[in-house]
Amino acid sequence: MMLGSVWDDIDFYMQVGLELPDVPIMDAVMTIPLTSRLDLRAGQMKTPFSRERLRAYSHQPFMERSLAASLELRRSQGAMLHARSGNGAFETYLG
Repeated sequence: MMLGSVWDDIDFYMQVGLELPDVPIMDAVMTIPLTSRLDLRAGQMKTPFSRERLRAYSHQPFMERSLAASLELRRSQGAMLHARSGNGAFETYLG
């Protein structure tokens, strides 16, 4: 896993999948802040359609894990806007 910043405001994240020879790069994402509450994310990433997909397994209670979720990678290539409220209580994705 590699993560860091370029030009002090563009963040990047890359995760290599060593266990799957067909998918050498699992995630490769760049995040560009447009305003203090709006970001543009582009690359190959987990699709943010369920809580189970967004949270890491280490932060997810065992009872909320599904066996079916581990059968698919569910990663997509594209771009999306990520907006959040001032206090971080509300987030939305469009893309």
